[in-house]
Amino acid sequence: MAQARRELFKVYDSTKSPIAEEALRRIGELYAIEAVIKGQSPEQRCVARQAQSKRKHPVNPAPFLATEQTPLLAEPALRRVRRR
Repeated sequence: MAQARRELFKVYDSTKSPIAEEALRRIGELYAIEAVIKGQSPEQRCVARQAQSKRKHPVNPAPFLATEQTPLLAEPALRRVRRR
C-alpha cells in the first residue's frame, strides 16, 4: 500500500487531480485503521479491517475502497500508476 500511496502522491502533486486526492484520503483512513488495530491478534485485525473498510463514507455513498467500476480508476492520470 505504501508504494501505491507514493505513486498516487506523485500523480496528485503533478496534476492536482481531485480523484488522486480522494484516493490519498482513503489510503490515509486505511492507515488509521491499521494504527488502531496494531497489536491485536491476526484474526481480530482481519475482522476489524473487513468491518471498517467496507463501511460507507458519510458524504460519498460509494464503498470506502474503490473497485474497477468506480471513477477512481477511470482518471487518466491514475492509469499511469505502476501496477505491481
